Amino acid sequence: MQSNFNSLEALGWAALHDGRALAEMADGRSIPVLSKPLDHSFDLKGLRAGPGVEAVAFTFGWFDGRPTIAIAVSRSGELLIFTRPGGVPAMVSEPTEMMIDQKASLVVDIARRIMGLPTDPPPSTITELYDTLWLDRMVETCLASPIGEPPPMQQLTALHPNAEQRPVTAEMLGCLRRVPHLNWYRFHASACDHGVTWAGIGPAMASWFDTGSLARWLFAMLPEPTVMLDELVDLIPAADYRSICEVLERAGSQ
Repeated sequence: MQSNFNSLEALGWAALHDGRALAEMADGRSIPVLSKPLDHSFDLKGLRAGPGVEAVAFTFGWFDGRPTIAIAVSRSGELLIFTRPGGVPAMVSEPTEMMIDQKASLVVDIARRIMGLPTDPPPSTITELYDTLWLDRMVETCLASPIGEPPPMQQLTALHPNAEQRPVTAEMLGCLRRVPHLNWYRFHASACDHGVTWAGIGPAMASWFDTGSLARWLFAMLPEPTVMLDELVDLIPAADYRSICEVLERAGSQ
């Protein structure tokens, strides 16, 4: 185990030194994953290491033109984080305890999925994802409407994924949200067949994700619900806003 750790440590420091994404082969060679320095760690999304790759390492933090943070993960799941200047590598058994922000957790997911490793479970339910998507769609629709002419409530409720574009009352939408017709495993399976259209994710990319990494990626694409509610309160009548809040407050999760 110690020799594996030392090898992973060397790979991580090498990636941090020049900003390239590196792969360690079974014969001990380190080769670049890409032919040029990495512009953004998210560019590695969708890549999958072949069976001859023992570990990968890449940067995801930059300051003054130099990489400041790197991550390295081995085939067996060891994960190291490196920082500059003067950072000390640390093995992280629970990455989310150290990677406290959303962007960093996505990077950990990318590293693990490149190696075909599972990621942490989804952070929230499908209901919460759909509610957040609903808020985003409502804000976008209201901002696109003429000033002083907010969309009617039934048009807004039709934007909820559970409504399937049907105009429904707030009460009906509340009932639809509580129907346990979908969980993350079924959602992921459907995405592998059909993609996630609203997120621009095709079937192949959906198959690269597992349930946890797909969930975090989708949540990261949407603003925080509290931010959208703060916007929505100024865009629609007070009675409609109260109805929306009542829908969101009703229990319902998978």
